[in-house]
Amino acid sequence: MKLNIEYLPNNRSDDEGLNILRQICDSLQSAETEFVCRISDAAFIIAATHDNYTRLRPVLKEMNWVRTESYNPLLSATEGIRMFCGLTSWTELDCWICNTDRAEWFKQAIENELQSGCYRAVVPLPVRFKHRFQIDCYDCYALDDYTATHGIHPMTDYDIFIYRFKDSKHFARPWETVRLVEQALRREQNLADKLTDAILTVIPASTFWENQRRFQTFCRLLCETTGLENGFDAIEITHSRASMRGILYKSKIENLRIHYNRFRGRSVFLFDDICNTGTGFNQLADALVRYGDVSSVTGIFLGKNT
Repeated sequence: MKLNIEYLPNNRSDDEGLNILRQICDSLQSAETEFVCRISDAAFIIAATHDNYTRLRPVLKEMNWVRTESYNPLLSATEGIRMFCGLTSWTELDCWICNTDRAEWFKQAIENELQSGCYRAVVPLPVRFKHRFQIDCYDCYALDDYTATHGIHPMTDYDIFIYRFKDSKHFARPWETVRLVEQALRREQNLADKLTDAILTVIPASTFWENQRRFQTFCRLLCETTGLENGFDAIEITHSRASMRGILYKSKIENLRIHYNRFRGRSVFLFDDICNTGTGFNQLADALVRYGDVSSVTGIFLGKNT
């Protein structure tokens, strides 16, 4: 069956979204399954017949689509309809893609499942920066709030997401976090304009292995998808140290070897999962400006401690 693409009112047919449509048409044109796919503002949701839905797995993997749920509930015990949902690469496309004569039935099944509360929202996590703030003279951005619970306050869904990132226990492989940061960067115009000329590096974790586990793959994938230069290896850990969370008046960068030649004259995106006091960020940003002669330093964080 030929794919039917239904553009919704006020559709924004951006180039990235149209490229995704081309990939879907090339990959699923001959798929031997009934399915309906909704793409809306960087999110996707697919309902497909249960008997053949595994045929879609290679397609999702090929396009690096990120599933944000950890289960696939049956929509209908008799029809055996199952759903995927998650994040696409950055796009503002809004459309339905149908490969079934029962498109309206499938669409209603999706709506019923979402409204029933039995299924996670299509994008349960933010794709735009909630916080724009300054640390000293440096512009900083954070996707959402973070609550340091310490067993006192209940964790939010976003707190759990950040802990998953810290522990490298992603629901849907490392692309889960990469997609969120990518989309937020592209939606912030003054940051989007810098993507192809800036270098990305991180505020290192306290140990070498923790730093590798948490940030190495994230940096590589984010740079591949945005055009940033990967500066993960431009700041090395010479020896491990104890956590210094909340400590204000000691150096948090004395165990780092910074290759200043990598940063000279560049715009630097300095990434970390959490912004607590901002001390570590401020010390590292000052060092890059003082000794690396960078043109600017911008802080990018998953969460801002509230």
